[in-house]
Formats: sequence, structure tokens, C-alpha cells
Amino acid sequence: MPAQEIVQWDPKDPEALANQIAAYDRLRLQCPVAHSDFLGYSILRHEDVLTLLGDHESFSDAVSARLTVPNGMNPPHHTISRQVNDRYFTPGVMERFEPVCRSIAAELIDALPRAQKLNFSEIFAEIYALRGAKSFSRLAR
Repeated sequence: MPAQEIVQWDPKDPEALANQIAAYDRLRLQCPVAHSDFLGYSILRHEDVLTLLGDHESFSDAVSARLTVPNGMNPPHHTISRQVNDRYFTPGVMERFEPVCRSIAAELIDALPRAQKLNFSEIFAEIYALRGAKSFSRLAR
């Protein structure tokens, strides 16, 4: 695809943030691929996404030289990783984990500062993920 067909855009623009669906709809009318420094490349059309997902030779999703992130792996590594991980995410384990997740979330929400701006990722999401992972590892054994 020629570079002139790739539209540069800012997904953090207040207008885009105010209505993300409309922002992506406008982009989709302008081009099949958009780029931002924040998100990298955005493939905007369903048919193109399916093409990318199905052609691992031309479009690698490898994000690291280390095979540690399942979403950053191509077949056959992704398939092997899923076979290992899926056995930990059975309905029974998830059923036991749900109340733990809810409890962690409620505790963190109760502790949030009120009436002030905060960095949600830093003050909630990271802590939630770490506490959840620690609890999950105990349940999934």
C-alpha cells in the first residue's frame, strides 16, 4: 500500500475521544489504514483485518523475539501456548475466580480518591491485574 494512502491521525484528539465510533467511521471513509504515534497502524476495514489475520507469512503479529505474549505469536507457537493456557480457564476455575475478582474490584474502588482526577491505569488497573493474577494462580492449581 502506498504511503500516501495511510492517513495520519491522533486518537487522543478531544473530538475523537468524544465520539470514537464517529471518529473511526470518518477514518474508514478516508482510507483503509490509518497511523498514529500512539496506536501504530489501524486497519479499518473488516475484509482487510480478515486478510491480515489469515496471512501469517505476509503479516506477522510477532511483537518480541521472546515468545511470552500469546497475542504476539503466530502459529504454531500461538496454538501451543493456547493449549497450555486454556486448561487454566475452565468454567469451574472461572466460576471460583469471579467472586474473588469482584471483591478485589470493590476493595480498590472503595479506596479510590473521590472528586479528583486520577490515572486509572496506575491507581486501579495495574493493582487489580496483579492482585487478580496472584489470586488466580492459587485457584487454578
